Amino acid sequence: MSEIETLRSLKHDAILDLKEYFVAPPESHVYVVTEMLHGGAVLDAILRMKDERYTEAEAKVVVQRTLRGIDYLHKNLVVHRDLKLENLMLKLEDDLSSVVIVDFGLAKRCRDKKGASVVLPHAQGVDDSAVGTPVYAAPEVVEEKSYGAAVDMWSLGVIVYILVTGAMPRDLWKSALKYGRVAEADFGFDCYEWDTVSEAARDFVRRCLTHDPKRRLSAADALEHPWMKKVSNVRPAPLRIKSQLRDFAKGMKLPTRTYQKGDVLIKQGERATDEVFLIKSGKVNIVVADRATEERVLVATRETGEFVGEMSVGSAALTRAESAGSTGVEGSSKKKGSTSAKSGAPDSPSSMSSFQATLAAKIAGKKWVGKRRTADVVAATKVECLVLGRKEMEWAITHDETIKNELAKDIDSRRVQTQAKLEKSKSAKEGRATKGTAPEDVDVAA
Repeated sequence: MSEIETLRSLKHDAILDLKEYFVAPPESHVYVVTEMLHGGAVLDAILRMKDERYTEAEAKVVVQRTLRGIDYLHKNLVVHRDLKLENLMLKLEDDLSSVVIVDFGLAKRCRDKKGASVVLPHAQGVDDSAVGTPVYAAPEVVEEKSYGAAVDMWSLGVIVYILVTGAMPRDLWKSALKYGRVAEADFGFDCYEWDTVSEAARDFVRRCLTHDPKRRLSAADALEHPWMKKVSNVRPAPLRIKSQLRDFAKGMKLPTRTYQKGDVLIKQGERATDEVFLIKSGKVNIVVADRATEERVLVATRETGEFVGEMSVGSAALTRAESAGSTGVEGSSKKKGSTSAKSGAPDSPSSMSSFQATLAAKIAGKKWVGKRRTADVVAATKVECLVLGRKEMEWAITHDETIKNELAKDIDSRRVQTQAKLEKSKSAKEGRATKGTAPEDVDVAA
């Protein structure tokens, strides 16, 4: 029950939210209800990104969000004691800015015997129990010395080491335990894994993995470290349609189009044309006018290598591809030439020649009426785009199952993300209305 009591006292976006719990005395079971975490483990999200783009910028997003959670814990007199990548989850699928710290089974909450709050010690005085996970655990924990909040910062240092290099700092951990110190050589900065890592990131890791807990960074100080400055959110991995479709588009001789900052590429409510844009350079903002609140909500930003406009066009293309697939299966059971030649009736679709079928598809294509656009797309900077037509997208979908599946997944993810942003905006507006404050305007060209 100590874990439940700890979670009940914590309310922060980066901390698992306990909704309710129920005790079943006959079974001696406790049933816990928490918020839904749709994104799974951070590590799984990163592994899915590896074939696309995972850089130090993505790592900074994870670390800053985690640090804010740790800082909140320490200010509320809680030491987690088991921070590791496996205990960092995502609220939204592959959205690295939605990190949530979970598993408070080993957490320690500081209270004196009378129940009054005390200042959380940084270096020692919280406990001396050897708990946690090897490699992530601070030396003072393993050696069962008195320790404080600094043990969480050592664990964070290990997490950062893994995030920026993809390797575990086993040699560093062994050196800390065997020799009671951490030398510069133990970090392995001369190894190829560190070649592309900035000096600021290296310094951050050094100061988190300082052997002496008194000299180790606190969570509050870590948030002020230079490496934690200018951290910008990166778009979720599923919002980058995978390499097959992107490479397909780049390999075709497609027209390009240039937009200046503030130009509107797509207007919400208009019928979709057959244009899908692949961003070659620059950024665009996706802005939705919420029907319930009439507010314009910035729901996402798209950057180089991402598509915009595929929600309406892609949904229709996927529907037609599925329809064509089912029709093809049914048609294959019919015998060729089953149409009577004497009747003089026109050929049925199943007996059409490939030329006739192609011609019919082109005629049908001219009659296509797109769905309503669900958002404004506004150039946040100067933007250059490749223009991919509906026909090209349909060809790609019908000729590559991977592209088809990735596009379907991408569309579903964007819908979830948009809905989450709108709900958050609505909640914020209701909160402002309660306090009697005016809503903030969204700068769509920022």
